[in-house]
Amino acid sequence: MARSCYLISYDIPDDKRRGKIAHLLEGYGERVQYSVFEIWVTDRELEKLRAQLERWVKARKEHLAETESVPAALPTQPAANPPQGSVRIYPLCGACKEKRVVLGDGKPTDAPGLRII
Repeated sequence: MARSCYLISYDIPDDKRRGKIAHLLEGYGERVQYSVFEIWVTDRELEKLRAQLERWVKARKEHLAETESVPAALPTQPAANPPQGSVRIYPLCGACKEKRVVLGDGKPTDAPGLRII
């Protein structure tokens, strides 16, 4: 199966969820900036990754639903929809990959060779 290149960025306000997402992405590709990864995956791997990321982004909403049942005497999150954060996935076509420019440290990632999982 052919692998395609994707750029994934995230902005997650919760430290625990942000760490889980970073750890997950490290298993798929290379961190190119603090909250940005370049990954090379098959269509099947991308769907699996997307489902995992979606669970972590939605984890905040589920946590809030659980805290609503906490007695009023205990502090809870404000009711006004606090930010969940977001993950963005951008496909990089062959022409786009060739036009990537890196200024400063680092270099564009290349397609991985043999991967043993």
